[in-house]
Amino acid sequence: MKLLPLAACCLFTLFTGCRNASEQPGSLISGPVTVNATPPPPPGPSQNPNRQPSGVAMPESAAPEQMKLGNPDNANGNPASSSKYLVVRPQFALSYNDALRFPNWVSWRLRAEDIGNVSRGQFSPDPELPSGYTRVTPADYTRSGYDRGHNCPSKDRSATPEDNDAVFTMINITPQAHGMNAGPWQYLEEYCRSQAQSGMDVYIICGHGFRDQNFKRIGRTEIAVPDFGWKIAVIVPVGGVITAAARVVAVEMPNISTISKERWQGFVTTPEKIERDTNLKFFTALPAPVAAALRTKLDPEAKNHEAKRPRKSRSKTSNAFGGF
Repeated sequence: MKLLPLAACCLFTLFTGCRNASEQPGSLISGPVTVNATPPPPPGPSQNPNRQPSGVAMPESAAPEQMKLGNPDNANGNPASSSKYLVVRPQFALSYNDALRFPNWVSWRLRAEDIGNVSRGQFSPDPELPSGYTRVTPADYTRSGYDRGHNCPSKDRSATPEDNDAVFTMINITPQAHGMNAGPWQYLEEYCRSQAQSGMDVYIICGHGFRDQNFKRIGRTEIAVPDFGWKIAVIVPVGGVITAAARVVAVEMPNISTISKERWQGFVTTPEKIERDTNLKFFTALPAPVAAALRTKLDPEAKNHEAKRPRKSRSKTSNAFGGF
């Protein structure tokens, strides 16, 4: 059975401003999901007037490092293709789905130099979505019971204020249960950063999926709530070539709060399994023999790695519904 592809399209010209479950997976949907559209509200003021992203959107060809693993759903720069609208920025690339109000996938390269100590940005509507697209605001998550969950994490882009602000626009945010977001999802983010800080290039792509069409919606803009999150990290030495020997860490975990104390390693799977559950096609930018080898990898080192326990600074009390 197939899962709903999380898809969305288009290219930006200016830029101002990602087991063994206790819950068994159900059948997955293979067709598009329709969300009742609402007229887009006018762009609101920045939520953080003292820090404005100043990068410039780039064509796909100008950001090879952010799309090193390819374009899983053939997202493109046509605003009419609103279910898979390609966005390429200096900090990440993504395929945005206007019907779901969040990205089908987000892709980026992580190196030690991307990890700094700038203060966290503030969530804000994305200023560059095409005319007619629904503008999700931070308020759409208020009292929803779900975190504003980063795909590309804040800490992965913490070297400069501009980079950090870029990942706080709502185009990079998906509803996540707090127990997943501040639990195994967070631990995997930390593990990826530890690999980057040890001298590795970590090429990451992540997203979220659905089991059927009976999904929940939240907020005035009716943001879809996914059933699970997935992430794939390909790890090679800095400047190295991705070959069939590269490490691949692939994870799929349910978007529920009861997994808050689970180790992320308990959700390790293969990219091939995630492809079946999402209708996406990974590693399309790599040579076919390399892509075929990476799709079937189940990472043994990740299985044996000791996971970290929650940090107090990421507790529900201190950051409820805030997203990470």
